[in-house]
Amino acid sequence: MTFKEVLAQAIDWLQQDKRLSYRALQRQFALDNDYLDDLKAELIEVRRVAVDEDGRSLVWTGDTPSVSATLAGPTVPRAQGPLTYTPSYLAEKILTSHSALEGERKQVTVLFADLKGSMELLADRDPRRPASCSIRC
Repeated sequence: MTFKEVLAQAIDWLQQDKRLSYRALQRQFALDNDYLDDLKAELIEVRRVAVDEDGRSLVWTGDTPSVSATLAGPTVPRAQGPLTYTPSYLAEKILTSHSALEGERKQVTVLFADLKGSMELLADRDPRRPASCSIRC
């Protein structure tokens, strides 16, 4: 994720909740301390949409509803963010166990083939049954 994307998402989140802890930002976006400092500087000093509170959290001060829209470029319809419809206790659980929930990436090769008349051969088979070669291969 680029810095601009993290910034746009952080602004959206901060605008919705009105205050965010630095720890929540670090956990959500897997930020190291230097990256967090850059994000704080952008939000507080450059964009002037937040203020620091006790060195532990950000408080929303922006009053324009489309601050992040200027970061994202052209408007494209998008789905609601998960934080808007996820219960807070569940969102916190997901955020705290983020690293345990991550999957793994693998490179795979997939071959799709369509053989003439193959659907008639498979029409009577149970789709849950493992595939096997029922004709001469």
